[in-house]
Amino acid sequence: MKVKPPALAAYGSVLIETKVKSMAEGDEELLPLGWGTAFLWKIEDKTFLVTNWHVLTGRHPERPSKNLPGYKASPSHIQMFIPNKDNPKHFLPGMPISLYDGDGAPSWIEPKTGFGIVDLAAIPIELPQEALWPSIQEFAPCGDKLYEPGADVCIVGFPFDRAVSVYPIWKRAMIASEPSIALGGRPMMFLDAPGRAGMSGSPVYFISDGIGVDKETYEIMNDPELSDLEKIQKVDAAKLGGIVKNLEFAGVYSGSLGDQDLAQLSLGRFWGTACVQSMFANWKHGENPYPPV
Repeated sequence: MKVKPPALAAYGSVLIETKVKSMAEGDEELLPLGWGTAFLWKIEDKTFLVTNWHVLTGRHPERPSKNLPGYKASPSHIQMFIPNKDNPKHFLPGMPISLYDGDGAPSWIEPKTGFGIVDLAAIPIELPQEALWPSIQEFAPCGDKLYEPGADVCIVGFPFDRAVSVYPIWKRAMIASEPSIALGGRPMMFLDAPGRAGMSGSPVYFISDGIGVDKETYEIMNDPELSDLEKIQKVDAAKLGGIVKNLEFAGVYSGSLGDQDLAQLSLGRFWGTACVQSMFANWKHGENPYPPV
């Protein structure tokens, strides 16, 4: 089954459930802790699962000794539910992924910065061939749109657990802070969107109107060897479709993290595209000073 953008964004966000191993002797059961949202990012031939650091650790980024609301321990595993490529209405069996290797070291990477914690993390993964889970680059490239206070964006994630919906919710928001001013000395912004735990790790998009085109026309319009005039001359107007919605990747939402001041103002934290790109350019091995027992 072929799915076209922006419908791919509905599959680009995937629900992840956080789990922890039972402490009962001889019991290997994974007990539920909570849930969040993640998406795929591809670097050459490698695929990474991107979400918030606090989703994988269950801890507050600025105060790691403090558990997030509802968490009694750090997760040891995450479990994903991914649509089947041949039938997107059916989901593959949950894919559990250990967050720690055999030596107890975190399996994720995180940004290496000189200005404090950036609440992002990425885990290298391999997907089964039957999985329908497009990477961000397949349908929402990183554009050059400016971050401006008052600009509209859309958050696509899971405010509810899978008992309510296995498909993400689209929530419109607005950039609510000055992007050129680092908040708390870190490169984050605020969105006018109330924090909701499951939305943490959700991709955020700019949405604009565009014209539907076929593959040939798309390649012509994106050919760096052609001038704008040559592109216009080569395009067959008969192949142009109607108005469609274009998505540009804007960043990652991380909610209010239990901050009452943010919650009262219905504000959530937001890390822009550059933060994700810099994580893969300058990363360190993941850290959690309070790993699961």
